[in-house]
Amino acid sequence: AIGYFKKQGFTKTISMPKGRYNGLIKDYDGGTPMECYIHPSIDFTRIPEMIKAQRVFILDRIRLKAKSHLVSYSPLPKDFKPNLEGVSRVNEPVARAMAIPGVAEAGWTMADVLASTSGVKDADRQKNVLKSELLAIVRKTEEQQFSWPFREPVDTSEVHDYLDVI
Repeated sequence: AIGYFKKQGFTKTISMPKGRYNGLIKDYDGGTPMECYIHPSIDFTRIPEMIKAQRVFILDRIRLKAKSHLVSYSPLPKDFKPNLEGVSRVNEPVARAMAIPGVAEAGWTMADVLASTSGVKDADRQKNVLKSELLAIVRKTEEQQFSWPFREPVDTSEVHDYLDVI
């Protein structure tokens, strides 16, 4: 639970004078008192309102640069098939995306679409490489002569103080 509260901004360092909370908060054995400083100049009841104003500001700034809101297109017909003559098989998915009305007009290029899709493939490939390397390490570790104590989990019904010690 301490990790959760740390993520929420709490700390184990108590800066509030003990006299302000002594007798009001129950002190449990093994409990960890934590504190979260609340800044006096921030109205925390208005946070949703502030976030909404920030969102409006950011979207207005995007509209200054973007072109997508200037042009509207009718939906693609159900039998829409882009002209892919002369396009290599490797670039076919990118050419299909670029053939959609409005994509090029919004500022996308073949290189942009290709970069946005190849990054996903690279990330997947890197994940698979990492996974196989980690599994190889686990297998080699398990094969070691002295790894026998770590191959099976400890039965806490047999070793009652295991979790306290570890």
